[in-house]
Amino acid sequence: MASGNLTPPATPPFQQGSEWQSSISPISLSERSLRSTDKSNQDGSSSTRKFDTRSSQYVLDGAQVLGSGLWSTVYLAPVRLSPSSTDNSLDMTPPSTPERLSFASTSAVPNFYAVKVPSRGDAPDILAAEARILTQLSAVHESKSFLVPFHGLDPRNGNLVMGAVPMTLDNLIEELAYLGEAPRQTKLERTFPSLALHAVRGMAWLHDQGIVHGDIKPSNILLSKSPSSGPLPAYRPLYCDFSASHSPASPQPSTSNAAAGTWSFLSPELLSSCSPSSSQSSDIYALGITLLTVVLGESPFKAVEGNRFMLRNAINLGDPLRFAREGELKRMRRLEGWEVWMEKQLQKKAELRGSAEEWAKSLEKYQ
Repeated sequence: MASGNLTPPATPPFQQGSEWQSSISPISLSERSLRSTDKSNQDGSSSTRKFDTRSSQYVLDGAQVLGSGLWSTVYLAPVRLSPSSTDNSLDMTPPSTPERLSFASTSAVPNFYAVKVPSRGDAPDILAAEARILTQLSAVHESKSFLVPFHGLDPRNGNLVMGAVPMTLDNLIEELAYLGEAPRQTKLERTFPSLALHAVRGMAWLHDQGIVHGDIKPSNILLSKSPSSGPLPAYRPLYCDFSASHSPASPQPSTSNAAAGTWSFLSPELLSSCSPSSSQSSDIYALGITLLTVVLGESPFKAVEGNRFMLRNAINLGDPLRFAREGELKRMRRLEGWEVWMEKQLQKKAELRGSAEEWAKSLEKYQ
């Protein structure tokens, strides 16, 4: 397959290397202030959760940019409660950015939403397809354990409104990078087992719902921190960015990006096929590369990522663990003992990787 056929991920990846409060920057937009509640309703023949405009509002004018991609831009939009359902005379000027953002709220309405805004003419169809998938998944009670909160598709402009989660798996990788080898290993040993198991369980849940994600990577896994009994926080992975997702059982893909993905996380069969389509097996491979990246602190293909031809050949070899063992001695030491967590799932032949449910069961013994 020619490299030009690989579409970049539609949902903008969150910026890496720092927490949101230091990585985002203000922008200027025309005044847009919308009201919302987390409710579902029907629109003609399609079943899509709509973003109601009556009880609260999000402010995009002056909102902060979380990231941007091929199809859209994501903003961190402050939320304001409306004093009444009919009062449109509110001051729409957003508050000045605090030095440190607080995502906690004492009410049912959050302090911030993550609002995904179409950035080009053909983007609304992509986001609408993503909204249908998020609606389907959010209707299942267990979605709260595995999925970014979805508040609906704004019918006025095609925006997707989601819960604002202040951390991604990329951020955790960056946090670990700032530690010395001994404290890094200690933190990894205390956080990785439960994090990995929950991420695999989340994938098994997605597949059980009949959805292939299609673009799994660290920036598409959000981390919700929860209190823990020890000094280190527990992380609950939540999947986001379903713009490349589809249902294999559907007559037609949910979007035109059913085979989209990010190069370093693509399985070998997606690069060798003339008409690639992501599958449950390619999802499993991508999550294996993602977890391997957490362990190593960098992509196993880092040495060749600057050369598209060499990267393609490296992926086609179908042995990412070999690349992980090459290079610095530090990488080899970091990998020791962790290979068994993803070794089967990184095999070149898709049929040998097993299912996500089988993977989850195999990891339970390490908890």
